[in-house]
This record gives sequence, structure tokens and C-alpha cells, in this order.
Amino acid sequence: APKEMIFVIDRSGSQRGLPLQKAKETMSYILDNMNPEDTFNVVCFSRNVDQLFEKPRKKSDEMVKKAKGYIGSLTGSGGTWMGPAVETVCAQPAEGNRLRIITFMTDGYVGNDFAILGLVKKLRGKSRWFPFGTGNSVNRFLLDNMAKLGGGEVDYVLLNSPGEKVASKFYNRISTPVLTDVKVEFEGIELEEVFPREVSDLWAQKPLYFHARYKKAGKGKVYLKGFFAGKPYQQELDITLPETEKSNEVTGPVWARAKVDMLMNNDLFSAQRGSVNKELREEIILTALEHHIMTQYTSFVAVEETIITVGGKPRKVAVPVEMPEGVSREGVFGEKDNKGGKQFGAGPGQRRMARGGGGRSGGKSAELAKKKPDSPMEAPPPRPSENAEEPPEEEKPDETKPLTPEEKQKLLVEKRKLLVNQRTHKSLIGLAEKVAKEGKDGSLKLDKLEVSSGKVMVNIYLADNSEEVLKKIKELGIEILFEATTRKIIIASVPVDKLEDLVQLKAVKWVEPSSE
Repeated sequence: APKEMIFVIDRSGSQRGLPLQKAKETMSYILDNMNPEDTFNVVCFSRNVDQLFEKPRKKSDEMVKKAKGYIGSLTGSGGTWMGPAVETVCAQPAEGNRLRIITFMTDGYVGNDFAILGLVKKLRGKSRWFPFGTGNSVNRFLLDNMAKLGGGEVDYVLLNSPGEKVASKFYNRISTPVLTDVKVEFEGIELEEVFPREVSDLWAQKPLYFHARYKKAGKGKVYLKGFFAGKPYQQELDITLPETEKSNEVTGPVWARAKVDMLMNNDLFSAQRGSVNKELREEIILTALEHHIMTQYTSFVAVEETIITVGGKPRKVAVPVEMPEGVSREGVFGEKDNKGGKQFGAGPGQRRMARGGGGRSGGKSAELAKKKPDSPMEAPPPRPSENAEEPPEEEKPDETKPLTPEEKQKLLVEKRKLLVNQRTHKSLIGLAEKVAKEGKDGSLKLDKLEVSSGKVMVNIYLADNSEEVLKKIKELGIEILFEATTRKIIIASVPVDKLEDLVQLKAVKWVEPSSE
């Protein structure tokens, strides 16, 4: 059957370069492979919304040539005003009985996710939405739910993926639904709270999931109904619901997630404003607490903490975690590193959190806490990279001319200073001198760290945590308070006058103040 293809492309600043190029390659492939009777249009947006034609045009060599020229001229700049683009796309009804396919190409970097989803749900009519996320770090929450509420499927592509291969896969998926007007019926078994309540079409290479609860074991049948190639279709499946099945305990949280998604989708505009009605919010919270899942109003955080003894007194500290490879501190925390942006975890005062499941293990303290309805979820912070680059080697002097003792000493001093700047958090650099000048009896309290009796508590990230390395650290008069079992990280009490000596050790990658 003829389709109406609407290509929506994000040309904001975050799409500049390879992401926009991947979107162009995909659209070009689809334009070439559309059916002769299909119609299409191209809509682009950043600060403003623009479209190629006033209304969709039938495919022809001339129209395809115009579209490719228009697409080729697009550049990435400006902000991401997605709402007006959604409204523009939905403003014109599809011609006749054509199936309207909305191909929405974006990284999803907006701040009003729920408002955008509310618009899609409210305005889409019978159109099918296929978000296309381009990049190595896109807003999957927005794109996944846009597909779910839009009756389509989502696809993602890494920046190094071959453009034609991705385009072919994407077009093959959206070209024809396998099963439309899907319905599911049950016989002989008693189910409650079946999700999703509104079933989307079944598309190629994508399974169809249903989640439900039952209170009574038994045997029955499931009937899957719909239309296949325009003709009625029905499939009958036998089902057995056991009295107990411990191996399937994971399905509980999966069902709970489906229920929470349904509840959140009831009023997306209120969710955006943080004003979801009390009864709905309480039901979401109760479901989340019962099944240990994270929602907008509950956060399940595994905060790895440990108790250490400092000066004879117990003290609780957060165990540092590591940043994903390729993620810079500056990009995440908005501060420059001492030298070239080392890739390490949160600085002092930053709360280190990781999303996780229930239970306690390895010294982890798992907390499940209610959040205020208008409080944004706190994102899990980045972690230091295991593959952080080592400091560059010093440029070797001209070996044809022997160095004088003074030159050798100068090189050693410069190398020492270089390692201090590259491996030490800026708040620790020059700390010994500051304590000597401003401290009292070797103690000094600063904004984000405290020196007591000439010692400061720090996190030490290591390339090697062998016994030999730990022995060398201890020989500097450093007391190791905690050693992580799964990562090369230790928490230690370090004399401030030994901080520079510490970072001269080859195995030391980074030193930062420890936080409680």
C-alpha cells in the first residue's frame, strides 16, 4: 500500500558533523528506495522549523533531486526546539488512507522530554513514529518512549557504523508492518493488569511483549489477532502458569516497569511540570518500592561506602568509582583538569552514585528513597577510566652532549613538577606549603578538604595494585585505610609533605581528596 513518508531531521548544534551526516545518508537511501506511489516531505528544525514542500509530494526523479539538494544543504547550529517540529508534522492529516510514517532523526538533547512525548501521544493520530538516534550517547529515554507512544520502533546507530548498511536495515524495518491492529485475548486463565493496554503494530525483526500478573495457577490459551497483508490473522498459543517459579523472579520488576510506564504516560504534561496528581504519584511510588525499580519519584541508588578509622574515630566515606572510557571530566563537571583534561571521576564534594539492583554485597549500602515530585533525578556520575593515558614521556636531551649536574637536576625538577600537575587534583597542589603558612599545629580546614595533624585523606587511582606497589606507598609513611577489591583504587591518609612523592610512583595515575 502507498505510504506517506515524513522525514524530520534535527539540525541543531549538537548534531553538527557526523551525526547529521548519518541522518543525511539514511534519508538519501530511503528516498531512492521508496515505492513509486509513495509521497514524502522533509521537515528540519533547530531554533525554527522549516519544511521542503507545503504538503507531501509524490516520488519522482525531480522531487527526489530537490529533496537531496535540500538535505545536502543542512548544517548543524542553534538550539533544539523539538515541540514546534512535532506540531508542524502533525498539523496536516495524511492524504486518503495512506499509512503515515514519521522518521524522526535526532540525538534527543532536549530538556522537556515529557512535554515532547505528550505532544506525540496527543497529536499523532494514526501515524507511526520511528525515531532514529544517531551518536554514541543519545537520549534513549525520549527516543524509546517516542516510538512506544508513536506506534513504531526505535533504531540507534553508532557514529562509526556504515551509513548504507544502517539505512538499509532501518528502511527494511519501517517499509511494511508484519501485523497491524494487534489484539491479544486470553482463555482459561485469570490475568490482571495486562500491559501494554494499547498495542502497537508488529514490525519486522522486533518482538511483541506483554506483561501481566496472575493469582491462580492454571492452563489456558492466548490468542494473538490482527491483520497480515490486509487479511485477518490469528495465532493460538498454549500457556501454563505454574504455582511458583523461582527462576522467573526477574519478571516481577519487568512487569512493574511496564505498569509505571503506563501510569506515567497518563498525564505527560503534568509529569513535565512536576505536578502529577497525588493518587497517581503514590501508586507509582508503591509499585517502585515493592519491586525495587527506579522512577521519577523514587531513586534506587547503590552508594558504595565504607567505614574507616581516622585518628581512632570511625568515619564513613564514599568509595570512588571509575569514569567511562572516552568521557572527560571537563565535559561532565564543567571544570578543566590540571593538565589537558585527565579522565577521572567526580572531584571532592561530588556525590558518587551508581544505579543498581537490590540487596547488599561487597560493602555496598543500598538505599531506596522517595524523591520530591519536582526533584530531577540525579544522574549516576562518571567514573575514572582504566585506560587513562599516562603522562607523556619527557623529551630526551641530546645524548651526544653530556649533561652537566645542574642540567640533570633541572630536568628532574621539571619532571617532578610535570607529574604533580598531571596526576594531582588542583586542590592538593601546594597543600603542604599552605598548611605550613596558614595551618595551626599541622591542621587546616578548607572548602572541600581537611588537613588534620599534617595528613589529608585522599583517593588514589592505580595502574597496578600489587603488593609491591602498596609496599612502596606505605614506605612513604602513607596509611592505607581502604582497598577496593574489584578496582584499583585505595583510600589513604597521606602526610601533606608526601603528596608530591606519592605521584612520582609509576603506578599512581591520579590523586584526589576523598569525600564523605
